[in-house]
Amino acid sequence: MNIQEIWKAAPESFYAGTAKEINTFTGVTDATIYRDDGWHFNQLGRYIERVQLSASILLAQIAAQGRQDESFEQGGVSNRHRYAYPCPKQKE
Repeated sequence: MNIQEIWKAAPESFYAGTAKEINTFTGVTDATIYRDDGWHFNQLGRYIERVQLSASILLAQIAAQGRQDESFEQGGVSNRHRYAYPCPKQKE
């Protein structure tokens, strides 16, 4: 199967299967591998992946916050929404 077939058919099942295989590998290595250089190398790779994911999430959040601040400063969505849909006046 190539990526186009996977994407058209059911990508969620592909990702679920991949996650299951990764968890299986992790379980097998944690249960059976000696705690030597190979295990430490595997742990190092796991920690590097976590740091990369954390950094990418943080950068995406910072970029999103920057776009939101720019939009607000330039009369962006929040201000335009206020003019397009004014609040109804309260009856006194």
